[in-house]
Amino acid sequence: MKDLMLDIETLGIRPTSVITQIGACYFDRTTGKVGLTFCKNIDVADSLMNGLTIDEETVGWWRSQENKSWMIDALSIVSGLVEFNKFCSRKIEAVWSHATFDIPILLNAYDIIEVKKPFHYRVCRDIRTLVDLSDSKKKNDHKTRKTHNALDDCIYQVEYCTECFNKLRSK
Repeated sequence: MKDLMLDIETLGIRPTSVITQIGACYFDRTTGKVGLTFCKNIDVADSLMNGLTIDEETVGWWRSQENKSWMIDALSIVSGLVEFNKFCSRKIEAVWSHATFDIPILLNAYDIIEVKKPFHYRVCRDIRTLVDLSDSKKKNDHKTRKTHNALDDCIYQVEYCTECFNKLRSK
């Protein structure tokens, strides 16, 4: 499997935002089969000490959420990024995410922390563009299916992106 789905949870929407969780999974874009998975929580205090930022509005939103699993067993930002690098050591042809959110925040964290990036920017692909080009509509259940657990959200994104890939192939 050479496609990677990526999702992050954060405490803001700026490129400098604290990342609280990194989730990813390899997948087959034809069948939707999910391969190896990754999910690591990142320590907020450590991220702040290393120069990442928070947005009070986002912090307030998280306070209202039931899922706070990202606060358990958190790694330092350096350890989390290094672990993600190890996970990404296989050949990756495409990294799928919401490319205007997940990718800039994640790659900026690598720059701030001065850790080598896990993939080249040229392999980054955007889910929203895929949905638009396939003339698909995201499933109506996305609000109930989106858990704000980065790995769960990756697996859900694989599901509807596979539908988009297959729709494009059939045209």
